[in-house]
Amino acid sequence: MCSFSKCSACQFSARISIGHGCRHLHDGGLRVAGVPIGNDEWVQQFVQEKTSAVQVEVGKLDIISDGLIHYQMLRLCQNIRLPFLGRNTPTPLISDNLAEVNATILEALCRKGTTNAHGECTAVFCHFVDMKLQLPHLWRV
Repeated sequence: MCSFSKCSACQFSARISIGHGCRHLHDGGLRVAGVPIGNDEWVQQFVQEKTSAVQVEVGKLDIISDGLIHYQMLRLCQNIRLPFLGRNTPTPLISDNLAEVNATILEALCRKGTTNAHGECTAVFCHFVDMKLQLPHLWRV
């Protein structure tokens, strides 16, 4: 059963009831299972908020002095936050934001890994670091 109605419990203009749950409709969109559904402007704003949050979190990791822990935190925590969103959101709406986050993570990794000497690195080196960052995770049991 699916129904739409005004929501008197909060500031949202409408809500959708599916079964026994209630989801609020924001102006122009709805988030379902972490995926933005709605008009292009709302989806882009949602994606921008998510990518900005990841970029802020990447900056907070600069206090970690151990390079290996910093690398693992970037690769295994921050770098995997947006691929789900990328797989479930139309590419034209998200590709620029994902590229910005990727560049932010790559910059943080190179900065810490080379103790700020990465400005002199070649394009081949930068591509190698990016490849290492994006390789699939291999877990051993």
